[in-house]
Amino acid sequence: MGFSLDHYAERKRQFFAKAEKVIKILITKKDEETIQQINDLLGDVENGKFVLTVIGEFSKGKSTFLNSLFGKRLLPSKVTPTTALLNKIIYKEQQSIIVSANGQEHVIPEETFKNLIAPKEPKSDDHEAFVAYQKQIETLNQIDQVTIGYPLSFLSNGICIYDTPGFNDLDENRSQLTNTIIPQSDAVIFMLNARRQLSQSEHSFLENRVLTQDLGKLFFVINFKDQLDSEADVERVRQEILSHLPSKIAHPKLFFISAKYALNFRREQNGEVIKSAQWKMKNSAVVRNLEETGIPALEQALGQFLEEERGYIKIFRADLQLNHWIDRMMNQDIPLEMLSFHQHVADADQKQKELKLKLDHARAERERLMKSIKSNSKKELAEIKKAYQQRLEAILHAAQNEFKKQTGTYKEMARAIEDRVSPLEGILAEDLLKWKELWANDVIQKCAAHMSSELSQNYRSLASSFNVQVEANHEIKLTDMFDSLADAVYRSVMDFAPQKGSQTFSMLASAGKSVVKFIGFIVRKAKSVDDRELLQDRIKDQFEKSIPKKVEHLEKNFKSMQKQLSDKITLNMEKELKKMQELFLKMFRNAEISQRRATKEINKLKEQQEELRACMEINPLSKQLEGAQNDYTGTVSVNRY
Repeated sequence: MGFSLDHYAERKRQFFAKAEKVIKILITKKDEETIQQINDLLGDVENGKFVLTVIGEFSKGKSTFLNSLFGKRLLPSKVTPTTALLNKIIYKEQQSIIVSANGQEHVIPEETFKNLIAPKEPKSDDHEAFVAYQKQIETLNQIDQVTIGYPLSFLSNGICIYDTPGFNDLDENRSQLTNTIIPQSDAVIFMLNARRQLSQSEHSFLENRVLTQDLGKLFFVINFKDQLDSEADVERVRQEILSHLPSKIAHPKLFFISAKYALNFRREQNGEVIKSAQWKMKNSAVVRNLEETGIPALEQALGQFLEEERGYIKIFRADLQLNHWIDRMMNQDIPLEMLSFHQHVADADQKQKELKLKLDHARAERERLMKSIKSNSKKELAEIKKAYQQRLEAILHAAQNEFKKQTGTYKEMARAIEDRVSPLEGILAEDLLKWKELWANDVIQKCAAHMSSELSQNYRSLASSFNVQVEANHEIKLTDMFDSLADAVYRSVMDFAPQKGSQTFSMLASAGKSVVKFIGFIVRKAKSVDDRELLQDRIKDQFEKSIPKKVEHLEKNFKSMQKQLSDKITLNMEKELKKMQELFLKMFRNAEISQRRATKEINKLKEQQEELRACMEINPLSKQLEGAQNDYTGTVSVNRY
């Protein structure tokens, strides 16, 4: 592939260098807790992935497009709705293909993969071949996803690609794309056909199913550029597509490509001899070399987008967290230590006992808080489940009522039903997002209120013993410093709270299985079942029978969210409490040492302050991405269910 993420890699290197300097200071302070937190943060940055997803209706050239990135014909292009699977493409030094099915993984050769995913369809009068075909489809039904490892240099920068099954009217994959795949992606390639106008189905999908916050990550890739007659023809098609895109897409990113020509040019570059007579003619008026295929320009734009848009945010968020720890050390921990050298603490043993009691009380309060969150979450979930089921039933009734009105062909009726239900499903997807944000915000507010009214008060009485005048006109008020506990809880929640696609990417596997349900309809069609009966069965399967499973999945998802959040709050609060305990114990010890040694230790602490101040200025991302802070730390106000 013709792009790299070198700038992102350099910024990541700068961030790591900054973090290493902070860790060196922490080692001298023997602050194991914060060292572990920073190492965890570095691990998150190092292992973070850019997710690039390719979507579109069937027969838009998705497989050929991906093959053009490989420079070889790896993915079969003759895939039907019956056999389409979810393919995950990652970096591997040696090519590998792993099939995940029923919780197990199997490594298979390339030819086996091609035969598996694109089996030869039997003739209508060949019963034996038809039975074998059905068995192969049943095998496909057990596959969750296929992971393809390939030595593409750009994948080594942390990019993984998801090749999704095509979608069409009344397709279960549309909901998967809306609720899971697109929100979890960093960039999404939407494949279109240069020889056809934007279809009603494609327009409906963009208008009703793509969430508003995901529009900016869409790249519209118009394939079959080689079939256009001139550059004027290309411009004409461009204007047609722009005029048919939904108005909510303010600044669409359009790219014309010829996936087939790009693939063949790269195959030749790799030394492969292409025997196709049609290829030897190369009679396209607008595609005469690799550059004119449009693929290099698309690759460059994708690279720039991932670096400048998504990469900046990833580094910025990590840098924001690191700066929080630096700021706390500069303005809280070190001043506390310096302060302790200036005074004698009366009844030190008694105050240490008080400290232990306060910490024990804080832990008890934490447990009470977790139980309260769990109890409130149970009530919230009951409301959400009820509202969700009612909305699913409303969508079912809308589909059934529209079905009763229709009298045309299967395709015409399916189109009409899709037009009726897709706006409802799109609104429901948006509302699900709001419900999750509302739930998370409720937890944040509860945590903040609790910490302010309970925990902070418990420490203020203990901290008041250390409030002294250390310099003229400069008084350090330790009581203000204990607000960091509330801040720690807030950060715990906000690390978790952004709910844009909160479901894990492993849910994509269900998309692979859902497509093969088409086989039931294919078999019934072979038995000459009436179109209306066929469509009625489809409505029942997709909109009625699925309701209990969807509600069950929602419940599991919310319970998982609640557990993750509780665990995160508990872990962060315990780290804060341990850090505070060690800080006070150090202060008691410092109060007992000699004046000469105290002066030496204070000078050392001042040097650490200066080193930390220099660290704060290392990474320029914070200044360049000032607006991104709101995206990370802000809260959202939404309506109830």
